[in-house]
Amino acid sequence: MVANGFSVAVSYTRPHGDGSYDGLPLVCKPTSDPLPMQRIILAHDAGLRLSKTALAFIETAKAGFASHDVFTG
Repeated sequence: MVANGFSVAVSYTRPHGDGSYDGLPLVCKPTSDPLPMQRIILAHDAGLRLSKTALAFIETAKAGFASHDVFTG
């Protein structure tokens, strides 16, 4: 609805690409205030046993985020 002129949206993350889902253009404007560091939380139900795939994803995600200075406070 935003891309079709019916609304306005504020997002602190930039969408991938400059188009909406229906192909119309999006306009991204920078904010004037510096953004606070964002925390990334990976959660799962402790009552369920994680699959090998899920465990591998968790380790890969941790390693990937840890290797980028932008993710460290």
